[in-house]
Amino acid sequence: MQIDSIELFRMPLEKPQRGSGAGNELESIVVAISSGGQAGWGDTTLSRAPRVQAEWSAGAFACLRDWLAPALVGQTLSSSQKLQEALSPFCGNSHSKSALDIAWWNLSANRQEKPLGLLLGAPAGASPISATLDVMDSLDELFAAIG
Repeated sequence: MQIDSIELFRMPLEKPQRGSGAGNELESIVVAISSGGQAGWGDTTLSRAPRVQAEWSAGAFACLRDWLAPALVGQTLSSSQKLQEALSPFCGNSHSKSALDIAWWNLSANRQEKPLGLLLGAPAGASPISATLDVMDSLDELFAAIG
């Protein structure tokens, strides 16, 4: 499929993570890849400051805006492997690249009118899910939430 456009959005998260300290609040970078009038969405969530890891939200946004997205727009990417090949000249930035990969898979599923799980090799029917729990102040609080 030919990539017609890529849009980027920065979305600060309202609630800072416990114990993260000032400047380590999280921000999501949302990516929309369009092809033939359809869109696929992906995202990555990073710290707003480069204090937790080397990749951080403003840097990821700039990398996507200035380098990764322009390298893809106008390209025909028939597979996830072709997407990875198009991004291979750029070192690092795994979170930025993963947001594009997620959006590509979402777009591919939309264009084929198939559930994403089937494209990724999952069996037809119900798929197992899991819960995500916030950071807890104590084990008792954690076990209560799990219960």
